[in-house]
Amino acid sequence: MKVNEARARAKQLNSLELIKRQENKLRQLRLEERETGRKYRAFLPEEFKEEFERRFLRRRDSQTDAKLRRFTRAHTLWRAVQKLIIHVKIEPSEWFCNQYQIYDYLYESNFSLSYNNKLLTVLNLWGFFICKKLDQPFLPVAKPRGYERQRLVDNYYQNRGDKKQGSGPLSPEALMTAQGKMKVKQFNWLFISVWLGLRPLEIDNLQSGDFWRVETLPTGTQILWVFLTKLMRGSQLTCQEVRTVLKDLGYELVRQRGSHEQWVKDGRTFTLAAHGKDAPHYILDALRKLSEEHHEKK
Repeated sequence: MKVNEARARAKQLNSLELIKRQENKLRQLRLEERETGRKYRAFLPEEFKEEFERRFLRRRDSQTDAKLRRFTRAHTLWRAVQKLIIHVKIEPSEWFCNQYQIYDYLYESNFSLSYNNKLLTVLNLWGFFICKKLDQPFLPVAKPRGYERQRLVDNYYQNRGDKKQGSGPLSPEALMTAQGKMKVKQFNWLFISVWLGLRPLEIDNLQSGDFWRVETLPTGTQILWVFLTKLMRGSQLTCQEVRTVLKDLGYELVRQRGSHEQWVKDGRTFTLAAHGKDAPHYILDALRKLSEEHHEKK
């Protein structure tokens, strides 16, 4: 056999091997599709599923009408719920007694707490519907509380990674460079925010004379006093802002376990429970007391 013939024969054998691998892959996919179809028919009867979608799921919303989404949010949640139902393989009438298996699935999926609650709402709606059709008792799966809730929150924030990057800080130089590209009112609004460090609501409040005043010292120096709503009870600070305040007060982070951070200064410990983006109100109350004590010592 000549070299050219050997090469042609090798190409032929390689092509045959590739065809066999593709056929085996297609055969495996058909088997998986057949198995998935059986699971769907067992836990999601097509007739009941179509009636459920027709009666309880919105077919359109503002975003689908504007062609920003192909499916409504309700349909997107419903598809996620169907995956949950197929995965746990439990009859709806038994969900309440096996709700920890559902929580484990949510934990493995690494969903946010708000998304988990939305899934459970649609899940319970389907459970109520199908159990009423089959004349079976139904108890809804409760939204996770206590340990289960904290477990889901910690898992989400520890494993989500840096999926989104925050914008960089707006410096006075960058603002002055962009001055000619924006309206005067917009520029003045950002100018106040940059130089006074105010939040949007606090800037809007400056339109009322009740939220600011100018004091003239005996030396002739004028001081602008601005009322900061974020320091009032009922408002919110982010956990990152709380960390910044603690550093300014001289506290250092010495230990972290899960979402709890231990900050220490002169033997005094401050515990920051960073369960989400915003700090809890009791953290703000404790932080306000620390700030007042710090300024009294000065």
